[in-house]
Amino acid sequence: MADGVARIKTVFFDRRAVIDRIGRANAAVLSKAGAFIRRSAKGKIRYARSASRPGSPPHGHRGRYGQSPLRELIYFAYDDRTNSVVVGPTPFHGMAIVPRTLELGGTTASRKNPLRRIRKVGDGGEIRIDGPTAGTTKKNRFGRLVTYTTLRTHTQADRANQLQEELYGPLLIGPVSIAARPYMGPSLAENLPLLPQLWANSVI
Repeated sequence: MADGVARIKTVFFDRRAVIDRIGRANAAVLSKAGAFIRRSAKGKIRYARSASRPGSPPHGHRGRYGQSPLRELIYFAYDDRTNSVVVGPTPFHGMAIVPRTLELGGTTASRKNPLRRIRKVGDGGEIRIDGPTAGTTKKNRFGRLVTYTTLRTHTQADRANQLQEELYGPLLIGPVSIAARPYMGPSLAENLPLLPQLWANSVI
């Protein structure tokens, strides 16, 4: 479980500390408001393999357990700085900037290409692509026939790194500009007209 999720659970509206601070009626109303907005936001994130169109909610991509981290880690909790409810995705896998960038748009920093390796003398490395096969020829993830050997010279290591780039692209990816794909803002706007009636029958 991400650290952000563990921290936010300490300020859920059924926690005694929250109820004692704002009262049971306030806690109930704010909890309902948060639940409505959260439900709307999760409903906007549909599963698909492709990216969504700019201006529309982001698509969810299934992770290790068949669910989208972005969609499943949307929570609501008490904000003691403003005595209100805050709703939104928690940071996951050290990628706290991802939800904000999707919501508002922005530019990502350069990052290491996860498919690339830096080959050095003494490593196993590529010496040939789609040429004559040998006992060390294997298909890579893209179906290319790649022949490997132990790299014994700097010339072989340099060649292996060139082949790595041909197969998998540059060492660094980005920066990449990402158009806004809002989902939290529209969810709040949809639910704003419903919020006053939540207070109508509450006891403050």
